Amino acid sequence: MVILADPHGPATVQAPAIRLLLLEDSPLDAELVTEHLSSLGRPLDITQVDTREGFTRALAEDRFDLVLADYVLPSFDGESALTVARELAPLTPFIFVSGTLGEEVAVEALKRGATDYVVKSRLQRLPLVVVRALSEARERAERQRAEDALRRLNEGLERRVAERTEALADTINRLNAEILRRERMEAVLLQAQKMEAIGQMTGGIAHDFNNLLQILVGNLDLIHARAGDAAQVRKLVDTAQEAVQRGARLTSHLLAFARRQALRPQVVDLNALLRETQELVGRAVGASVEVALDLDPRAGACHLDPAQFEAAILNLAVNARDAMPDGGRLEIRTRCLAEGAEEGRVELTVADTGTGMPPEVLAKVFEPFFTTKSVGRGSGLGLSQVYGFVRQSGGEVTLDCPERGGTVVSIRLPRLDVPAPGPNRPALAGFPGGRGERLLVVEDDNAVRQTAAETLEALGYHVVVASCAAEALALLERGPGFDLLFSDVVMPGGMSGLQLAERARKAWPGMRLLLTSGFAAEDVDALGTAPGIELLGKPFRRADLAQRVRHLLDQANPESRDGQAGRLRILLVEDEALIRLHARTLLEEMGHAVEEADCGQAALSCLEDAAYDLMLTDLGLPDMGGEDLVREARSRRGGLPVVLVTGRTVGGGSPVDGFPVLPKPFTQGDLARVLAGVAKG
Repeated sequence: MVILADPHGPATVQAPAIRLLLLEDSPLDAELVTEHLSSLGRPLDITQVDTREGFTRALAEDRFDLVLADYVLPSFDGESALTVARELAPLTPFIFVSGTLGEEVAVEALKRGATDYVVKSRLQRLPLVVVRALSEARERAERQRAEDALRRLNEGLERRVAERTEALADTINRLNAEILRRERMEAVLLQAQKMEAIGQMTGGIAHDFNNLLQILVGNLDLIHARAGDAAQVRKLVDTAQEAVQRGARLTSHLLAFARRQALRPQVVDLNALLRETQELVGRAVGASVEVALDLDPRAGACHLDPAQFEAAILNLAVNARDAMPDGGRLEIRTRCLAEGAEEGRVELTVADTGTGMPPEVLAKVFEPFFTTKSVGRGSGLGLSQVYGFVRQSGGEVTLDCPERGGTVVSIRLPRLDVPAPGPNRPALAGFPGGRGERLLVVEDDNAVRQTAAETLEALGYHVVVASCAAEALALLERGPGFDLLFSDVVMPGGMSGLQLAERARKAWPGMRLLLTSGFAAEDVDALGTAPGIELLGKPFRRADLAQRVRHLLDQANPESRDGQAGRLRILLVEDEALIRLHARTLLEEMGHAVEEADCGQAALSCLEDAAYDLMLTDLGLPDMGGEDLVREARSRRGGLPVVLVTGRTVGGGSPVDGFPVLPKPFTQGDLARVLAGVAKG
């Protein structure tokens, strides 16, 4: 039924009817409820039921704004009605209207989901309760609609984000695929360029060595045919030896480019070395080219191989001469770099006023066997030798052709913060002979072994030969003793010349060692500065061998012992076996007792077992830093004197964390000075 508002009341806009489900078995009580609700001023659409079936059917088939229910009915009850309503219409307000509802029962009903309750004896409260319930239901509905709208918005956003993410992932995948494709193409191009360079290098080597072999073969044939003509044979031998020297220079240039040549660096005064080279450069470029020096007095000292440096300068000078066929000016400048990233370096510039180079040539000038000269006028190894020598010496080289013309080659080398000595390059003085000393020659190549033995015997030495390291050790152990061991570095049988030298050094410390190799690796370089150990590169001439052997046998260092006040027990910590051998030899020759450790943990174990007067440790160890070792060692042995050894630049031996530093490479004099400083401190 629909009940309208009071027609005699004030005129209002017609509001929608309140759809109400009334569970009530008493017609009188239903009429009273209707009468009180009429005061709301809104139409009422009331559906009245009094059984479970009717109540359930009404909720299932229709929608209501409000449910009013009596608590006690003949065939139904309000508690069951609340359960049905919560199941079928959970959002519809449910109000109990009963005359028998106690306070405890009412509270329990509210806990189970009832919106409110009204006692029939106080029905005047019913309109207010209904208004509040409808208002709360409306707010809940609006909130639910807002939540639903927000959920739909979030779902839409999530869907769009997922779509965008998928699209972005697809774009990234395509980009990665393109990057991979380009990397593969670049790798293929780089490989092709490498193969082109290798092909160019191979062709150049084959051409030059075929020429050298032709000279050797031709002269050997002539020697064989003219064996009875001694003067002619000597002339042919000289020609063959010249070809051998050309081959040696060629391999030296190749090793220089690969940064694998055996350098013999020393501290040199760069300006003094350039002044000494000026006359040689002048003869190389000829009278039509003016050679000028502009030397910065602050250039100071550098650590480099003087002979290779001279060769690099001559290569640059000859290239400059060829770029100035009508004459010009060649200027060699030095400049001390004291600012920014270049601080601590010296720059050497070789500039000419020649024709310069186009960009396509400039990009390839340091490649081996690349040359713009006609056939027979150049090997293409000059600038590659300069490049390899500079890089192996710890420097950088660049080449530029300014717009004004000419070519400028800039070489930047590490500058040493030490007084600059004059160059010390003693000249070869004849063929010093032997005095009957016993020499052991170890070489696996029969021809090379026979040649070396005959040469040394002709010089006056007593020579015993061995074809491998094992045979050499057997000869050494049987005795009698040898004064010098001359061994190839690379040999078959599982033991190299380096390993043989180390075994010999430990077992026969008084014997001198001379190693020879046609390919000088970095570990061979480490032996090059050790007293009693020399490296002789292949191919070598009789004069080279005679000079080195005599130098080693005559070598003595009495002055290195004078500066030591007493015998020290020294713990030497170094992971490189050859450098450790070098340092131990120097210290033992100075009269000290030395124990070795190849890592930080081994050093700490030594400190646990024994007391030492000094620890000499490398800064770069495989298991811990040298500084960490020093801290741990001094925590165990307080006051232990320490000397740090490093190949890194530390400002010319300036202390690190208060400890003296011995820069690599070092001589016995350097070691004696730093030990003397520790003793004074």
